[in-house]
Amino acid sequence: MIPMIPMTRTADSGQTACKTDIAKATPHEGKLIIDATVAEQAIRFPTDLSLLNEAREISEKIIDELYPHTALQKKPRSYREKARKDYLAIVKRRRPGKKTYRKGNKQQLQYLRRNVKHIEKMLDSLAGKVIPLSYKRLRQYWIIQTLFAQQRKYDV
Repeated sequence: MIPMIPMTRTADSGQTACKTDIAKATPHEGKLIIDATVAEQAIRFPTDLSLLNEAREISEKIIDELYPHTALQKKPRSYREKARKDYLAIVKRRRPGKKTYRKGNKQQLQYLRRNVKHIEKMLDSLAGKVIPLSYKRLRQYWIIQTLFAQQRKYDV
């Protein structure tokens, strides 16, 4: 859409004059994209590895939220630094091979499996009490369980 320049009528001559003072003061900046098919987007293509990593990170947040409400002495191990390091070691490669990619997938599945077991144990210890998770976190946990089941099905 082309920006409109405000028009005013002058009292004495009756002619239309453009207010170009504002237009002259501001330089042209940016770029105009006319065709909608070339609109820039920041949408990533979700791969199995990135989905598993994201699920693992969310599961760690769920563990962090559940831990204060349980009677556990120590926070369960989640190996978050090691898991992140393993994930980045594969993602940062220019062209990871199939073997490397499958190995990374298996590692993230194992980290996620450990976290899901910890979450289940913590939820079992809260039996009879109100679950201290928001609806958003519960929904994410259900999605993680579905993702985990699907990935295990294709992993074997």
